[in-house]
Amino acid sequence: MNDLKHLARVRDEELSGRASGAGARTLLASIMTEQPRRSRRGRWLTAAAITGVLATAAVVAPVVVDGGPSQSYANSAIEVWRDGDTLRARIKDMQANEKRYEEAFAAMGAKVRLDRVPVTPNKVGSLIRGGSGGGAVGGRTGFGTDPAGCLLTSPDCVLVIGVSGVGTEHFFLVGRQAEPGETYQNPATATDEGGQLADYPVDEKTVGTVRPVIEARGLEIVYEIIEPSPDGQGFGANPKDQNRPVGADWVVWEAMDLRQGVVKLLVSEKRVAKNPIYGGRKSEVSKG
Repeated sequence: MNDLKHLARVRDEELSGRASGAGARTLLASIMTEQPRRSRRGRWLTAAAITGVLATAAVVAPVVVDGGPSQSYANSAIEVWRDGDTLRARIKDMQANEKRYEEAFAAMGAKVRLDRVPVTPNKVGSLIRGGSGGGAVGGRTGFGTDPAGCLLTSPDCVLVIGVSGVGTEHFFLVGRQAEPGETYQNPATATDEGGQLADYPVDEKTVGTVRPVIEARGLEIVYEIIEPSPDGQGFGANPKDQNRPVGADWVVWEAMDLRQGVVKLLVSEKRVAKNPIYGGRKSEVSKG
């Protein structure tokens, strides 16, 4: 097995370009909460090299050394082994029943949950988020790939995760294909490659301009009314303000894929000097 030299920090933000911190966090929260406003027309593990030979059998019983804790466990879906105070695992089958993952970690004395959640088509089979909880001491979670840097959508790419912390509960969310009507659980810009509005930038255009184009593609529109900061550095969204009629002259700042056949437009009644989501013009900020 290749050494894993570049395991990345788990991140809760996965947005196109380089969004400003405040705006990105708010945008992430926004996409995770649907507002039913429809169109009226329709590095913790950094540089941690993993070495050694793993068992290749489909099922390997736990190994107990001198009456101590299990040092490794494997079934057809996952391999788990102990590396000091850290448990590391290779996910061999991303489509396996979640119970197979849980039983392997439980055999090693850890509580780790891997759930599959509905995501956009380009994120099926990818790790969406991960973290630790349970009020324990020293809880840390990290992930990477083998080979390092490969895409999890590739059949030769394996997800590798690591967890530590006494009494800590850990979780990982892995993308699965969304059923009709299910809301995506990953923030996804609709205008990016693979999005439902790919090749059609909507930012800083009016609702009246973009709405006919979007509806011509057979897509339904949901609006999220935001309140930009006057200087364009961030924004807020008032849940009590979401029932106002959205006018044709309102400004569109971004479009998100909400679910299959539905996009969410982030709009404001007034225009400000900079795109409040990105802290500047999206095309310029994305170039870095």
